[in-house]
Amino acid sequence: MNGVHDMGGMQGFGPIRPEKSEPVFHARWEGRMQAIWSALGTWRKWNGDFGRQAREFLPPAEYLGLEYFQLRYAQVVELIAGSGMATRAEIENGRPAKGTQKAVPPLTAGNVTAWFANGNPKRRDIAVAPKFQAGQRVRARNINPSPTRACRAMHAAGSASSSVTTACSSSPTATPKASARSRSTCTRCGSPRVNSGRGGAAE
Repeated sequence: MNGVHDMGGMQGFGPIRPEKSEPVFHARWEGRMQAIWSALGTWRKWNGDFGRQAREFLPPAEYLGLEYFQLRYAQVVELIAGSGMATRAEIENGRPAKGTQKAVPPLTAGNVTAWFANGNPKRRDIAVAPKFQAGQRVRARNINPSPTRACRAMHAAGSASSSVTTACSSSPTATPKASARSRSTCTRCGSPRVNSGRGGAAE
């Protein structure tokens, strides 16, 4: 997780100034972007980890220069093009290529209300025990960019090759891209992370 998006504890980005009576969306296009993001998720072309990675792997200068919904737009473009749902040319001109087969979206106007009412829980019950126990000392490899969701503070605490920390309380989480992953919270910065079973070892 040692990338431009991991800003916990970093200095030099200026003060945070909360906006009083902040609206949900500052512009109409932001609401449309959120609707597009929600609708795309119903196709189940990617899981949460893969979707997050599309945003985190944006070039640092681009990542830092975009606002929240601008980042969401950039993320959506990468995911749509990467999954083959549309080409970049189709996204740019807003028209499907000739001969493209029309698909029926899983989320239609008639079932939007019911879909949102049911929510989108991320917890999945699977028969896989956590790899580490809460309170157990573990060693995390210092991999850049890191696929282990280990935060920057944990990397900084150890040597250039690895660092020792305490295992967080975790529960198994299944995703389409991996048979078993565990989601936990960093003991140093409180940020959620996913352990794919790579890059960590018990002390």
